[in-house]
Parts: sequence; C-alpha cells; structure tokens
Amino acid sequence: MISTKKQQHLELEYPIVKLSYEIHSYSSYTASFYPNNILEDKPSEQSSRWSIKINNQAYNQSQQFILIKLETMAIVQHVTNLKQFKVYGGLTANNMIELLHSGLRNNACSESFRLKHKVNHQVYRENEAIRLCLKHFRQRNYLDAFNALQSKAKMLLEDPLITNIYTQLVTNGDFEETENIMIEASEKGLFEEYIRSCSYKHLWKKIDVDGESPCMRGGHQMCIDVEAGHIYLLGGWDGNKNLSDFWVYVINNNKWKLISSDTREQGGPSPRSNHKMSLDPSTKQLYILGRFIGDIRGGHENFTSDFYRYNIKTNEWNLLCENTFSVGGPQLIYGHQMCIDSKAQMMYLFGGRTIHKVADHYNYSGLYTYNIKTNEWKLIRSNDKPSDNLLQFKSRIGHSMLFDQDEKLLYIIGGDRDYSFLSDFFIYDIHADMIHELTADYAILEEQEVIFTQRTTFDVDTQEFFVLSGLKDKRDKKSRIFKNSLWVYNLPKGKWNKIYQSDAFNVQYWESGNIMEPCPRYAHQMVYDDVHKVQYLFGGRTVETEVDKQQRLNDFWALHLVRPESDVILRNIKFQIRIQRIQLSQVVDHSNESESKKFQSLTSNLFHKAVPGEPIDLFNSRTELFEKLLEYFPEEMKQPKGNLLDLVKVE
Repeated sequence: MISTKKQQHLELEYPIVKLSYEIHSYSSYTASFYPNNILEDKPSEQSSRWSIKINNQAYNQSQQFILIKLETMAIVQHVTNLKQFKVYGGLTANNMIELLHSGLRNNACSESFRLKHKVNHQVYRENEAIRLCLKHFRQRNYLDAFNALQSKAKMLLEDPLITNIYTQLVTNGDFEETENIMIEASEKGLFEEYIRSCSYKHLWKKIDVDGESPCMRGGHQMCIDVEAGHIYLLGGWDGNKNLSDFWVYVINNNKWKLISSDTREQGGPSPRSNHKMSLDPSTKQLYILGRFIGDIRGGHENFTSDFYRYNIKTNEWNLLCENTFSVGGPQLIYGHQMCIDSKAQMMYLFGGRTIHKVADHYNYSGLYTYNIKTNEWKLIRSNDKPSDNLLQFKSRIGHSMLFDQDEKLLYIIGGDRDYSFLSDFFIYDIHADMIHELTADYAILEEQEVIFTQRTTFDVDTQEFFVLSGLKDKRDKKSRIFKNSLWVYNLPKGKWNKIYQSDAFNVQYWESGNIMEPCPRYAHQMVYDDVHKVQYLFGGRTVETEVDKQQRLNDFWALHLVRPESDVILRNIKFQIRIQRIQLSQVVDHSNESESKKFQSLTSNLFHKAVPGEPIDLFNSRTELFEKLLEYFPEEMKQPKGNLLDLVKVE
C-alpha cells in the first residue's frame, strides 16, 4: 500500500488514466437499477445507479457486493484503510488460490506484504496431478492402472520407505515388519517434524530458594549464561528508589548469590532501572547501557549516557564511555533493546526513548551498532530521517529484539510508541542491510483485548518465538480483570499459535497464595535456557490502575514447554498397529499354513464377488491404518494430501 507522500509523487510523475473495467459479479439488484449502470458516470440521472432490494431482516443482514474486473493489472486506491483483505492469484481466473490474508494499519505509512509463490508452478501442477491419480488408484486397489501410470510417468508417489510400509502393512499384512520399519524411522529422526507440529503443553513452577534473594523490584535487567547455568540480575526500582545490587542465580544449586550490594563500590554503574544488560557468551562479559530518570524538575541529574562492561571471569567493572552520545552513540535512553553477535564482536541497539532536561521533550533512538573490538559506535537507521527508498521500522520502547547469530538476522516484535501499541514484526538482514516485514501478528487475534508488557524469547534450533503478554478488556477501561497470554510463532511456517491463556481472574485471585502461574505484571524480566528449554521469569510490578496500589514483586518462576517425545510417539504407533493385528488375529489362525496364505492373499481378491464385504473391510481398515501412520512423516516423503474426487465440481 502506498503512503500519502509517495502517492503525491506518483501523481506528479504519471498522468491520470481512466481505467476500463467490466462487471464480474454481484449479489443482487432491484427494479431497473442494474449493476451495469455504474459503467457510465451520470450522477445527474436518478436511474444511473446500482441498487439492491432489501425486504426482510435476514436479507438485510446478508453481505451485498459488486465485483469489477479491470482490463489490465493496476494499482488502485481504496477509500479507507482496509482492516482485512485477501489477495487471490492463479494462472487462470477459474483457478485462483488465496495468496494473502492480511490487513492495513490505521495510518498513512507504506506497507509491504509477501505473497505465497511456487517456482515452475506449471511443472508442479502437472506432477501433483499425476501423484493424485496414483494415490487414487492405489486407495481403490486399481493396481494395474497404478503400475501403468507410474511406469509411464517415471514418477514416484512417495519415498521408497513409505512404499515399503504400504507393501508390508496393506499388501502383505506383516504387522511385525511394519512395526520394525516404524522403529527404524523413529531412530532416524523422521518423526521430528511431526513432533514440532504438536501443540505445546505448559507447566509453570514457582522457584523457592533457600537463603537470601533479590528484593521486590521492577525495571531490573536479567540475562542468562546457558553454558555456565547462571542467571544475572542487576538493579531495578523497588517503589522508592533505584537499586544497584548485582546478583547471580546458580541453576544447579537453586541459590541466589549476591555479587555486590552496590556496584558503584567496584567501579560499576550507579543505581538504575529500565536499563539494558547483554551477555557476550564467548568472552563472558556483560554490557550495560541506559537508565530511566523520573522526576527531572530538580535539574541536578546527570543526563550523560554512560556505558559499562563487567568481566565475569575476573569480577571487574570497566567504564567504557562516560557519554556514548559524544562518540557517535545513542543519547541517554531507556526502554531499548540490545543484542550481541559474539562471533563478529558486534553489538546492536535499537529503540528506546531519549531523556532530556526539558520534561516534555523526548525522541526515540534509532538502530546503532557498537564494534566491541574497536570501541566504535555507528548509527545504521535514524528515527528522524526515514528513507523513501527503504522500508522503515519505527523506533519504539517496550519492544522485543532477538538475534539469530547463524543467519545474521535481527527480529523486532511489537512495542509502544506515543502510547500506542505497535503490533508489527520486522526482520533486519544485517548483511544485506534490508528490512522485511512479516504479516503474522498475534495481536490481531486478540481483538477484544489490550496487550501490555510483552516479553519474547527465541529458540534458534526450532526457529520459534515465545511471546508472553498481559491482556485486559479494551471495551472496559476500568476493568480489574487481567489475564496472561502465551503465544508461539513458528518462523518457517509463518504461523502464530496460542499456547495458553489464563482465565479471567480478578485482582483478589492474583493476590492469593493459591495461584498456579505468575500474575499479569509490568516491568518484569524473562530469559530462556535454549538448551534445557526452560523460561525464567522474575519480579515486576502488579497491574493496578491506581498508582498507590501498585506493588513490586520478587517471585521467581520457571516455565516448561513440552511436546511429546519420540518414545511416546513410537509407543502410540505400536499401539495402533497392535490393535489392528489383534482384531485380525481373532479370525485368522496364523499357525495354519492354508489360512495364513489366504490371509496374505486377501488384498489381491478384494473386488472378486466370491467373498463380498469382508475382504473389502480388511483392505479398507489396513489402508486407514497406513494413512494414519503417514501423519508422523515429513510432507516431502509422503503422498499428496489432496483427494482426486474433490476436484470434481457438481454443476
């Protein structure tokens, strides 16, 4: 969609041309007000219009439409920003598929969308048509036709392993060999794709530790050293003052350890909140930048942006820079995000709100890089000077930014700008210096809720994002009902799925001691152990509309997200096979050679009239089991999902 500025530029560069079109279809019309009347522009004539007939309530509620068809492809303007729209495409008008289902944000900014596509689509369609025929012939035991088509087309219906399963199960009735093949497939990891498609089950567990632990706070920072099994926590706001204590949680020992009660005493940062702390796992060093200054009316605050590094191995602090703005870096900011590319020794910083001595003056910070080796800052994308030639992502606060070190990609999700929630999702390609926008948006799916304080983690191995956010009813601003919402986004599939949403509990429930999950909150922190697949959440501030009722928290939670393991999947497969085997064994004596041969030859006589009904049921039950077993294999290994009969249209 085109922004207003770019639209004005196009209008100056290109002449306005009247588009020719015809009426493609319509819902209805009344009297002489035919749809074709709109082909001529005669506003002064009463009869020159299209009108519909409404004579009852049911008709009034139905959707009325008129669809026009342009002679050539064109970019046209809609009178409003579309909340939802669909794009269809195909080689012919009679065979169109949905390429996109999305919506526009209610602003004047340009947006781009990715469409589904296939390379060599005609060849793909031809091959799929042949494979659908092969599937149809085999399902109905037309083996002569199946073999003839497969030989002529020189095309396989499926992976040879799948064909072997069909032969052993459906043709031979060898359940033991079928089971052995499935065991071998499990050992080769062929069920991993199926396991990743299974829904997560969540389990919150409150962590109770012995000994001392961090006090109640919000706006603190945490990061995790997965290799060492350590979680670091620095600073925050306890409701009265900023903190400068520094803690480490040892996962294996389930204990907090106070590294420093005041990091200033070791040459570290001053008390602060809403700062950012990131870990370089290769050098075991922490980087700290930014802080929030609340009441600036006194004028005695230091507004310089100091930048610190902490060496975990030597327990030493180092002031890298007294003011990053003076050396080409960001101004004093809060609510930003930082990620470190450990291999390239580069740090990326995006967003955050700048702090000035003038209370009502603030801006948003852009995208910066910091070269750890050379100690140099560089502004990559400015918030104040957007480019007309490049897709822009707005600077913001409260967003999530994750980094894929192997692919050199930054992922930016959501956030707030000018007190409005941003429900976008961007990918920044570092090597290409390109921005891509994903149309997937979990916030759109929460139509009746306001989303606040999202926290996002990223599993590089599974390419999944986990988003925990709070929800409250957007229709009732005074509502004291709050909920947690946990979503997962599968990057390869481009799909959001809700893992869970808590019940609509009131404040009294969340304040009770009988909760099975952390209460909805602001200003908390969440980190992810991507090796053991555990999320850790600490502290924050309760959700209250009245400031004097807000409380800081120091509860500590672990979130386990589990899917079925391969041994569970295999056990279920064996169960299905053995049920089928037991049912058949009740009517067949396998120790009898004659009956055993008849048992194995049943499928070749399915359509003979000698044994009506019973052999067909046997073949169908085996085929049904075979197709159930296919569910566990990757898509590229098995027969197409479609059904040839579904292509037949009833006129």
